[in-house]
Amino acid sequence: MLTLIFQNVSKTRQRSARQPRLPDGPVWVRTYPVTFLHDQVSERHRHDWHQLTYAVRGHLEVITDDARRIVPADRAVWVPAGVDHVEVMRAPVSMRSIYVAPAALRKKPGGCRTVAVTPLLRELVLHVSRIGALDRRDAEQARLAGVLLDLLATAEDVPLELRSPRDPRARRFAELVASDPGDDTPLAKLARAVGSSVRTLERRFVAETGVDWISVAIGNTAVADGDGAIAAAGSFNALFGVVAAVGNSAHANGDGSVAIAGSGDLSPTGVVLAIGNNATANGTGAIALAGSFTNGGIDNTATATASSGSIALAAAGSG
Repeated sequence: MLTLIFQNVSKTRQRSARQPRLPDGPVWVRTYPVTFLHDQVSERHRHDWHQLTYAVRGHLEVITDDARRIVPADRAVWVPAGVDHVEVMRAPVSMRSIYVAPAALRKKPGGCRTVAVTPLLRELVLHVSRIGALDRRDAEQARLAGVLLDLLATAEDVPLELRSPRDPRARRFAELVASDPGDDTPLAKLARAVGSSVRTLERRFVAETGVDWISVAIGNTAVADGDGAIAAAGSFNALFGVVAAVGNSAHANGDGSVAIAGSGDLSPTGVVLAIGNNATANGTGAIALAGSFTNGGIDNTATATASSGSIALAAAGSG
């Protein structure tokens, strides 16, 4: 739980020795709003302040030592101060980062959290971003900081993440695959490159992440803009089997629009390759499906651009 320290403004000059040292004077909340028109991948870094990372629009991922967190538009990631992380932003993306001074929290927060962004929290993040910073000496801004921290303290945890293996060989294997998902190097050769075998790596992935390591989902983007809009990319309903969903993109732009790329169902013994499919639905009620076979598809594009009710299908079916 996050607990905000409140102090009567009239007594700010009477700080006792027991109160925490303020890292940036009276400013307890800072912001960093930014829009990128091209994909961005940050260097591995850490902050002295706690960070709430939220994408108003676009695709965001936050990668830490223990997991790769997928952050759709209705969620945000809380990254405590001092935690190394990488941010992956798929353009176009509009970011709103909120930084909270450690002194503003009475209790040290735990690890990273993926939290639900309620309409109230969303509007507050946008409002605070427009202000730029919250100074506790200003009564109105102090109240805003209090509401912000209260909302974060009670926010629902809604994790959507791919856990990272702890075993150094399995972790290195995952890094090799993620660095070049289109590489056709045999898995046995990649396993030998990290000093292991396919069977050993498979056991480590299942034991440490709960996921069959042969299931790979990398660089898929789904963006839904509009009331009731639905976008799915690289998503398969599968408990077992070999799944590679890489570089699929679905954009649903319009109320009630549906865009599905490289997604579908998978039989328990199926093999799926869903790579480079693009579906774009522009318009109210528009529907676009690309590469959405039961067993996937490769390099298919579907675009529905009529004003309303348009349908576009590209290599979509049950084959």
